[in-house]
Amino acid sequence: MAHRLTKDELDEQFEQFLKESVSDDSVDLGGSAMRSSVLDSLGRASQKPPPKKTSAAPVPWWQEEDSEETPGRGLLRSEKTFCKSLRRSQPIQEEEEELQHQGVERGSEEEGAEPVIFSRDSLEPEGESAQEGWIDTLSMMSLDLAQSISYGQSGASEMEALQDAYRQISGSLEDSDHHHHPSSPVRRERRRSKLPTAEELMRPIRPDSMDDTRGFTLQPASEPREEGRSGEVEESPLVSRLRLQLAQRERELHTREEELLLQHNTELSSLRQENYLLQSKLHSTEEANSRKKGRLGRGLDGPLDPLTEDKLRLIEKEVKEQETIIQGYQQENEKLYLQMKALQAQGKLNEEAMFTENQRLLNELALTNNSPRTVGNVVCVAHIQRITQLQDQMQAAQRTEERLVEETHRLKQEKQALEVDLQMMRKERDLAKAQVVYTSGDKSFELQVAEDRHKEEVCVLKKRLQWYAENQELLDRDSARLRAATADAHKLTEQVEKLKMEVGKRANQSKTKERAGDAKRIQDLERQVKEMEKILRQRNPNSLPALIYAAANAPAVDEDGGGKSSPPTQTRALLERRIQRLEAELESRDDEAKRSLRAMEQQYQRIKLQYEQQISDLEQRLTQKHPVQTRSPGVWQAQVCSLQQELELLKENHQSRERSLQAEVHSLQEQLTQQAQPERAPQRSPSRHQRQAETALGVRIERLNQELSAKTRSVQELSRTVERLQRERKTMLCGPGPRSEGRESGGTVGEIATFPPTQDEKDYQPTAFSGSHISEVLQVSEGLRLRLEQLELQRDKERVVLEAAAAQAQAELRRVQQHSAEQVSSLRADHQRELERLLTGHALAHSSSKVAELTNQVTAQEIMVQHLRDQVKELQGTRDALAVSKLREDTLQNQLTRLLEELKQAKECHSPELRHFTSLERKIHSMELRHTQREKELQQVIGQTRLVVEAEQQSEVKRWRRLAQEKTRELEVFRLELDSILDVLRELQRQGVVIPAPDRQLRANSHTL
Repeated sequence: MAHRLTKDELDEQFEQFLKESVSDDSVDLGGSAMRSSVLDSLGRASQKPPPKKTSAAPVPWWQEEDSEETPGRGLLRSEKTFCKSLRRSQPIQEEEEELQHQGVERGSEEEGAEPVIFSRDSLEPEGESAQEGWIDTLSMMSLDLAQSISYGQSGASEMEALQDAYRQISGSLEDSDHHHHPSSPVRRERRRSKLPTAEELMRPIRPDSMDDTRGFTLQPASEPREEGRSGEVEESPLVSRLRLQLAQRERELHTREEELLLQHNTELSSLRQENYLLQSKLHSTEEANSRKKGRLGRGLDGPLDPLTEDKLRLIEKEVKEQETIIQGYQQENEKLYLQMKALQAQGKLNEEAMFTENQRLLNELALTNNSPRTVGNVVCVAHIQRITQLQDQMQAAQRTEERLVEETHRLKQEKQALEVDLQMMRKERDLAKAQVVYTSGDKSFELQVAEDRHKEEVCVLKKRLQWYAENQELLDRDSARLRAATADAHKLTEQVEKLKMEVGKRANQSKTKERAGDAKRIQDLERQVKEMEKILRQRNPNSLPALIYAAANAPAVDEDGGGKSSPPTQTRALLERRIQRLEAELESRDDEAKRSLRAMEQQYQRIKLQYEQQISDLEQRLTQKHPVQTRSPGVWQAQVCSLQQELELLKENHQSRERSLQAEVHSLQEQLTQQAQPERAPQRSPSRHQRQAETALGVRIERLNQELSAKTRSVQELSRTVERLQRERKTMLCGPGPRSEGRESGGTVGEIATFPPTQDEKDYQPTAFSGSHISEVLQVSEGLRLRLEQLELQRDKERVVLEAAAAQAQAELRRVQQHSAEQVSSLRADHQRELERLLTGHALAHSSSKVAELTNQVTAQEIMVQHLRDQVKELQGTRDALAVSKLREDTLQNQLTRLLEELKQAKECHSPELRHFTSLERKIHSMELRHTQREKELQQVIGQTRLVVEAEQQSEVKRWRRLAQEKTRELEVFRLELDSILDVLRELQRQGVVIPAPDRQLRANSHTL
């Protein structure tokens, strides 16, 4: 007989288990992947629908919360408070009739699956009162433990320990009952208890999970049922892990909903503020426009007062301030829009991750369904229900997100409409300024505006030129590095070619030696054959084979003579290599010319900027000291003559270069023809490879000729453009006298067409400086260059110091971050321990009755209802505000259209003067365009001349370099000859030959003479 545990022993075991579970240090409120998801699902909505009951019962709390797809639910769910945990606890109905009815239904359903549930009456017939007492205490303690665990949202380990305790109790009862009543299954089924069974007691603890409900049903003492129970215990970690993952996804969804709601609220508040500010600005600008119109109407009748001018200045200042404020708001709106886009993209990514995770979980559930187990159907149904509910929640979150996106889109449209209104107001302001300027008759203001625009454009152009100059410096450095690399590559290729040539020479020498030996053998064999033929002829001189041999001997000799001359293939290969090298050099030179052209252009822009700045400074100084003096025409003529001479020199140099190139090409062609002639003469039938090589050479020569002709054409076109530009320059230099006279004579007639001439009006000449001599300018530029180098050195030093300081600051920051992280981790651990202590104490103190649970649930629902009402009120307020803003926007649009019509009418009243003003502006713009075009052409001419000069200098440098290389080669040859002579003399001295002195030899020669 198995030992039956008494009530006291069971109570002691259960209390010890509770103490161990509460004092366990491994409890983690966040949960882990290896724990059961029962306690995590306590505070959430149930996934299992309630069982059908005969009596009318209230709607369960989890159905109510699942049906409410409001953002308030997500907000309350994220707050892990005591009210939340109490609100999510399930009420227990203690009606005996319903429990009996459920027990009967469950017994009828489970007869097919053959599980036998032990109730209170079937455990022990002799001590029913004692068993009722300890079952009641067991149910209350289980409820208390479930409440305490739901308050902290932890307890996977506690729940597993509770399940083990229940299994031990059920095992002991089963052993005892099996011993007392070995064959009484019918009596057990009949003796149903009015109190709930262990399965019914565990149901309130986790209403949404049904994985382990069958774990508390006591199977009969048979081997197959025990095997099913062991399989079920092994499957519980997988199910708990799946539950935990689903719960984590739920939490992520709720946090996402909270973030979207908070962002929506912040955007709504910012947009309300912006609408309020824009409306106030529009009202102020409308009032200012109305005042301006009234004053302008008065000013048309009489002259303006100084007070009106002061007010106009104040209004202009206010308008500028408003523009700056509007720009700031636009930037803020753009930032918010970018943040919204990023959040939308993150939401999409989260949704995709959730979808993939759900698919994975569904696959795992399908695999677990396929695995053989006893209670698989119930678990699958529970999981499917859980998954469907999670999908419903995801759909609700997606709907809220779509609603928020629509609201943001609508707010963006409103923002665009307000921006359009602002642009219209700016245009009106500009028109009002123009009207004020026209009515006041003050030209100084207009000139000031034009000067400001010109200064801004000049600043922008200067910045661009500086950027180009810096970019050119970087390109120059890169080009220098590339040149060095290309030079190294050329050197290496030359070395490789030399090595190849040496290897080829050695191979040729070996081949020639072998050929010489073969030739000797062939000659010996031929001599032997001839001797044998002579012997045969002498024996039979009139025979038929002798006559045939004599007839066929002459062409054979000719063929032998022709076959001995081998084609000079080495020269052809050398020429091909030389042509390839020349082509590569041409391509590299073209690339270098392009790079140097670009570098020269950017360097010219930089130098031009420096000279223009210096010229402007010098002109300002000269204007301060003495008035501008007109330059004499003799200076211009001298400059023109010098330019013409330079152009003639450039032309001559270019022509000489063309002639040299043509001579080289002709010489190469002659060499090719000379090499091809001896090949063609002896060879009557050349091979296919020779023909292909000849055709390739011809094609290359033709291509080189075409390139040469194209270069000559480009040179001719450039010379024509230079001549045309010279003619235009002459006309420009000769033109100022008569133009000025014509302007003076026709000034009275054409005052409307052009502006009156100013004192500082003069033509732009890039080569003529109105200041001091060019040497002074060069000195100043040299000083500036030295100063720039000093500043660069100082900047490098400062950069090094700043980098060291930044490294030190980064190290300090890392140290501080580590210290703060350690402090935060210690604080978190302390906070976690304190929370666990408080939760356990509160759970043990307040989980003694069902009334406290129900009251807590009621208060939690009241708080939720109040929160939802507050949200509804806020939404109604926002709707009213949006309706008011829409009405204001409509009124503002009407006012804007009315103001635009009035402006059109005003323009029609002042149409002649405005037309005159626009025509003057067009003429000024056309003159500026002509001036810029001429400057560009002159710059192109100067750049081309400089390029030609540089090319000539490079060619001369290369020529002298070649001469130096040739001289060095000759010196090397001379040294080798001297070394050979000295070696011969030394050898003669060794042999004992006496070499006479040069003086004696001269005397002997004189005596002989």
